[in-house]
Amino acid sequence: MKNGSGSTTSVWMASADISSRPALATDITADVCVVGAGISGITTAYLLAQEGQSVVVLDDGPIAGGETSRTTAHLVNVLDDRYFEIENVNGTKGARLAASSHSAAIDRIEQIVTKENIDCDFERLDGYLFTPPEESTELLQKELDAARRAGLQGVELVERAPFEQFGTGPCLRFPRQAQFHPLKYLDALAKAIEKKGGRIFNNTHAEEFIIGNPCQVKTSKGHFVSAVSIVVATNTPVNDWVKIHTKQAAYRTYVIGMRVPKGSVTKALYWDTPVPYHLNYAWQQSSKAPLQLHFAAPVFPVSLSRFSVVRSLLCVPYGLEKPGRRNATAKGPWMTVAMHNLGDRARA
Repeated sequence: MKNGSGSTTSVWMASADISSRPALATDITADVCVVGAGISGITTAYLLAQEGQSVVVLDDGPIAGGETSRTTAHLVNVLDDRYFEIENVNGTKGARLAASSHSAAIDRIEQIVTKENIDCDFERLDGYLFTPPEESTELLQKELDAARRAGLQGVELVERAPFEQFGTGPCLRFPRQAQFHPLKYLDALAKAIEKKGGRIFNNTHAEEFIIGNPCQVKTSKGHFVSAVSIVVATNTPVNDWVKIHTKQAAYRTYVIGMRVPKGSVTKALYWDTPVPYHLNYAWQQSSKAPLQLHFAAPVFPVSLSRFSVVRSLLCVPYGLEKPGRRNATAKGPWMTVAMHNLGDRARA
């Protein structure tokens, strides 16, 4: 897939392609206009089309060209803010709503994958939440109790995660999490939308939102989409620059991906509890493809000069050298990791 935004190419972009759609070139009408062709917008359009609604999707870049193409692809009901924190703010009812909605979202994706026969590497996995070495595990017990009160089934405290090369110590096991290839999934959904008569336009910038009967979306080229309803699915809303933008803070998650020996890592999702947190997941494009281990850390220093966490979780356990400096001569801003024992170079 061609890079639509940013300067890096994710593992998803490098291993799948979504055909470009034309730009809007005339005024059109629909029941619903969806602005944003990431996973939220395409899923919304797909569900509406399934219900017989005429749908138009607009995006100023390609399908999944923004955050969606750079996601960790974790499908989870395990929340970063912790269930005991959600319970403190929103009560048990609010925590149960968060748990049930996230669980339903995973189930819905699984149902769509089955119904549309989508080959997108979807699979159910266990997820493991652990504390850093030598830190109290009291938080885990609090989260276990809160998760059970929220209605999550099967969550349990286990002695350690199945990560043999790194001793996590006691951790929580959350069953029936999932992962998938987001671009393969959205490529199939986009085709299903069009099969139902939906229309998708790329390189079409929504410039103005006009509330009325009908509502209208004006593009930067001066064309109008008239619709009964408008759905803004642009990660952060573009129809109001005050209500949400003034409450947001921008940050990035940096990911390092490595090829590791096949069978050396139990396929699962791994998270720790610090702020900022770190996560790991193993992904394999096919049964014959190399196993890849990905490590992500939000608010990771842009200089990428401190790798103590990376070394403890990835490099030391697998006998890898510490990650090297950014390779400015490569075609993209890859992060390289020397892997002499595998004779390969890892990219992130």
